[in-house]
Amino acid sequence: MSAGICTADSLDESKKADLLEAPTSERWVDLSFDITELGDVANIKVIKSTHQGMLDKAAIKALGKWKYKPKVVDGVAVVQKDMKVRLEFDIENES
Repeated sequence: MSAGICTADSLDESKKADLLEAPTSERWVDLSFDITELGDVANIKVIKSTHQGMLDKAAIKALGKWKYKPKVVDGVAVVQKDMKVRLEFDIENES
């Protein structure tokens, strides 16, 4: 699966300033999720995140749009549980 770019809701200026000062390597959210028989993402949960969860909502929204090729066992698509991913954020300064 290739990476994509998703837009997110704006942060208030004081929170955004804190995020902009942090190196990109320190702006991430670890998520767990399931992949359904149809390849959709379900049961998204935040495992750990930087910056007191300020990016959690955007990460959940972005991951919810992803689509996977379902796992097939004996010719039948099956659910894959407890998958994990880290989403890293590159935040641009709009000023």
